Amino acid sequence: MAAWCACLIVIGIVANYVLGFVATMRIVALPVAVALLLTALLFPLTRRLRESGLRAIYATWVTMLVALAVLGGTGWIIGVRANEEFPGLLTQVRQTAETVEGWLYTGPLHVKPVQLSGWVDELAKLVTERQQPY
Repeated sequence: MAAWCACLIVIGIVANYVLGFVATMRIVALPVAVALLLTALLFPLTRRLRESGLRAIYATWVTMLVALAVLGGTGWIIGVRANEEFPGLLTQVRQTAETVEGWLYTGPLHVKPVQLSGWVDELAKLVTERQQPY
């Protein structure tokens, strides 16, 4: 029985160290995985540029500039679309807040407006106190 308990303790200690190692490697593994994915996606363009007679360094620079242009263009398009949709999103958030507020007043909780405003004030005070200056 004692050997069984000792074995479980050793397994627990090893599992703790393995999980700690995995948690630490998460910080490194994700950027490395993203870099490998981008390299695999961009290599065909670099290879074609090199096959067309461009030196390796220039092919790499052209590939990086194309990738930067594509990512920048995608970000710009997303930003423009988000800017267009923002007023509609605000309207939906206001409507949802009004619906939730009405449900709190008439629903099973029967919250009074004074209680709700008190809770909102306490929450705002808590958030203000927890803010850290930068």
